[in-house]
Amino acid sequence: MKAAMALVNGNKSLLKEYNDFVIGKAGYANTEVNGDGGYIVMDPEFEADVEKLSAMYGVAFTDADVRSTTRNAIKTNKRGSNVVMYETNQGAKKTGTKLVIQQVLVELRKFAAIAVATDELVEDAAIDFWADVADGFAEERARIADELVFTDDDATYPGILHTDGVAVETVGASITSIVWDDLLNAEVAVPTRSMKNGKHYMHRTVWNVVRKSKDSEGRYQLVPAAGTQTPWGTPVELVDVLPDVHMVGDGNEGYAVFGDLKRVRLYVKKGLVLTPSTDATVVDADGTTVDLYAQDMTALRAVCRMVAMIKFPEAFCVIGTGTVS
Repeated sequence: MKAAMALVNGNKSLLKEYNDFVIGKAGYANTEVNGDGGYIVMDPEFEADVEKLSAMYGVAFTDADVRSTTRNAIKTNKRGSNVVMYETNQGAKKTGTKLVIQQVLVELRKFAAIAVATDELVEDAAIDFWADVADGFAEERARIADELVFTDDDATYPGILHTDGVAVETVGASITSIVWDDLLNAEVAVPTRSMKNGKHYMHRTVWNVVRKSKDSEGRYQLVPAAGTQTPWGTPVELVDVLPDVHMVGDGNEGYAVFGDLKRVRLYVKKGLVLTPSTDATVVDADGTTVDLYAQDMTALRAVCRMVAMIKFPEAFCVIGTGTVS
């Protein structure tokens, strides 16, 4: 209202003051505020680089059974029970048996976001601003996929940590109680097919607790050159979305997983869809409505559709404290 009155009355100084205030609080990238993009505008001693130290995501896309689809819902089958053979005698009546097939309708979930920047920022930037935004969206997509597979608590399609039917290896009341034997117990808690192709998945801080295990004489039980694997050769994958040692609080939480991630079906539609726009009306990161055309701005919308289905819960063992609920 104040800005409108200033415009009507021709009070340019008040209008500039109000605009400066708004830009300082903007939820979009612009050249006026360093934290909103000003740092990447060319400077006499500018290093045209954006250094990143972001979390590592993408385990789900690497290890799970990723299926591409053009649909928003998929019907998937799995074997409920196998046929059974038994010993019999000559001329004896035989008992029937059947293969049971179960079918589930899986609906993909939609995830989206919009990044907004002023045209001046994009024109003046010494880097390809939108390329870096696109990279950021790709990282987010990988993070979401990892959460869907491991930690999501969705009632219909929960991640492994929250799925009924998984095996459980309890290590005591404290996360620091975990030792190599717990990892061995987790491996034999799943069917042999899963055990042979299985990996351990955990946060790096949990792995640090395990690998510091020492024998009675204070010697490390893991040879330093062994890499990220158990002393008996089972691979260990570090997953940033899994709970770290500071997140496991109430003594009844799972925090590590063993199993064959190929037993998880990750359905993905069209990958990451990026759509630019210069004439839409959008809401920026601060909740302010922005008219892209009138305010010389561009927006990039990212949309992805995917869902994870833990098709065989028995293929996994969750390691945790207490009752692991």
